[in-house]
Order: sequence, then C-alpha cells, then structure tokens
Amino acid sequence: MKRFAVILVFIFLLCGCSRNAESEFCIHKYFSSKVYVSTGQINFSGDMSYRRNGVLRLKIEAPDEVSGYTYTVRQNRVTMSYEGLEYKCRTNELPTYAPVAVINTVLSETELSPPIPKAGTDGLKAKVEGFSVGFTQSGYIESISSGDLHITFIKQK
Repeated sequence: MKRFAVILVFIFLLCGCSRNAESEFCIHKYFSSKVYVSTGQINFSGDMSYRRNGVLRLKIEAPDEVSGYTYTVRQNRVTMSYEGLEYKCRTNELPTYAPVAVINTVLSETELSPPIPKAGTDGLKAKVEGFSVGFTQSGYIESISSGDLHITFIKQK
C-alpha cells in the first residue's frame, strides 16, 4: 500500500507542471488566462488557453475592430476564424512576430525543454527561443517580450 501511495505522489508531481533537476521551480505548462498584446503597431486583449492536447486558442476581445477573431493552433496548423469565415495556414507561414506564433513557440519549447528562470531586479526571467519570458513565483508564464512585442498574461489558472 505504501508503494502505491509513493507512486501516486510521484505521478501527481509530474502532472501539469515540469520540474528540472537543477531547480525546484515548477512551470505550469497548461493554463488559461487573460492576455494583453502590444506590438508597437496594435494593442489588443483577449482570452487564451493552452491545453494538454497541445491546442492553443486565442480569442480577441478588444479593441472592437478586431473583437471576435479566434486563432486555434493545433500541431503547427493555425485556423483563424471570424464571423463564420475561416482561414487555415501553417505556423511557419505567419510573420515571425505574429503574437499567436510567438505564444505557440514559447509554450511548445517550454513544454519540450523547461527553462530555469533566474531571479533579477525585474522578477523571474528566462530566455526561450530568443524571447525574454517572465514567470510568476507560482510558475505561470506572465510575460513574453522581444523588441516592440510585449505579451502579458494575467489571471492564469
């Protein structure tokens, strides 16, 4: 019975987060949150989720001009939809700094090879695929940035 309990505890520790042997920091790989994006050309906000099945979904809520656009990324294929219209492409066909492509890249790479964030004056940070990624103390990604692109995640769960 004790052996079974130890196995259950081990499985519980592996579910939903990633531990690195060099650090006790636990990164939450799968989550949903509010997202705010600033590209230097446009600002928008929406809801985002990244699930265990590897599906990333981003639904834009504001500003009104782009409200309702939904991006779904599944196995490097993007489906962009708006009011019944759909456009499909591969992630590598999107501009390099397209926010949905950046979020997908960072989350995918974090899942494959969890970074070890380093504490600094501006919080816990790590480099992932050339992007500066900020983490909360509880292990959620709270920001992704590079140049004019700034993505902020809040109310992660």
